Amino acid sequence: MLIASKWSRAYCGHCTLLRWCLAGRRTGLQPNRHVFIALRAYAALAYIEAACAFRDGPPPLPTREMMMSTSADRTPTTAVPLSPANRFRGARFALVRSLAAQSLEESGRCRIIDIGGLPGYWRAFGADVIADPRVTITFVNLGYTDAERAAADGPEAERFQLVTGNACELSAIPALAFDLAHSNSVIEHVGRWTEMTAMANEIRRVASRHYVQTPYWGFPIEPHNRTPAFHWLPEQWRYRLVLSRKLGFWDRATSVDDAMRRVHSICLVDRRQFAALFPGSSIYSEIVYGLTKSLVAIGGEGLPVDPRSNTRRLRTA
Repeated sequence: MLIASKWSRAYCGHCTLLRWCLAGRRTGLQPNRHVFIALRAYAALAYIEAACAFRDGPPPLPTREMMMSTSADRTPTTAVPLSPANRFRGARFALVRSLAAQSLEESGRCRIIDIGGLPGYWRAFGADVIADPRVTITFVNLGYTDAERAAADGPEAERFQLVTGNACELSAIPALAFDLAHSNSVIEHVGRWTEMTAMANEIRRVASRHYVQTPYWGFPIEPHNRTPAFHWLPEQWRYRLVLSRKLGFWDRATSVDDAMRRVHSICLVDRRQFAALFPGSSIYSEIVYGLTKSLVAIGGEGLPVDPRSNTRRLRTA
């Protein structure tokens, strides 16, 4: 039933695209390029998702806590579901592994600060990294649930530290206190440009090197509510959509205030903006189905800017 619904959604996406094109041809209106790309991408991704479901079986349904989490990469501590999103995270983690290895080779230790993350992410994608007793990780979040604190227990617990703090204001942490700052799908949630700039400055201050990933504004599918072209719409259209229906992982908003808070909880950036947040860093592109899905900034001490930076030629995998 689940697989059949996925194929139906893909078919409906293509039918919508066809009807839209025919209507434009009859009326003589020029199709909007962004909407056309979004519809094509939605239909293509739906077909691919259905094919993956047919091959691997239906994936486990995400919990509400996972769907509404501030960080898109708050991964459970158990085995990683074989989903496209987790495959992409696993591929990106090769860059983190390389940075950790460099620190271990140079200084014999690797002190990591993970802003917005949890131990489950490292157990899922970096078990080999945290298995090294020379690696310590400090996690910084606005708060932790009892379940998240309990999940931090384990063989590596003595090298894990859960700290409550604000990513935009880490004054309690001395400069260069860490060898590597890591942040996955968080900077787009801290606020607008002023807050994002503050977080980027703090990341570069507290660690000698950094790895920061964020979804790309130019990808046609909004990654948090899985809605085509949602992030390209005017704000007034977006809050009305959230107020009128369920969108992907987002339930229907109960009020205008609820809808506006969800809309303002995400601020995606383009290539030029991301490069401005992390000057002197190499900007990697994560390419999915021929489109740039997310951007990764890697930089710091002893890491020159790659001449291919911020182009599709410098890829995460």
